[in-house]
Amino acid sequence: MDGVIADTAPFHFLAWQKAAQDRGIAFTEDDFRDTFGKRNPEIIAEKFGKDIPPQEAEDVSQRKEELFRRICRA
Repeated sequence: MDGVIADTAPFHFLAWQKAAQDRGIAFTEDDFRDTFGKRNPEIIAEKFGKDIPPQEAEDVSQRKEELFRRICRA
């Protein structure tokens, strides 16, 4: 129902941008458009590197989701 009742895409973008920034990686609007609709593991592999250790990838995913929920509540 995302996009029908509420458009949360801007919130996802901000969360990805901050999660990437925390790790010294730029995450632009173009990056977001390129990855829109993909699942977190795919986005992380594409933007944070395919060689990212599994635990680090999980940490990035959890951080992004925490940020997303925080942004939605604001």
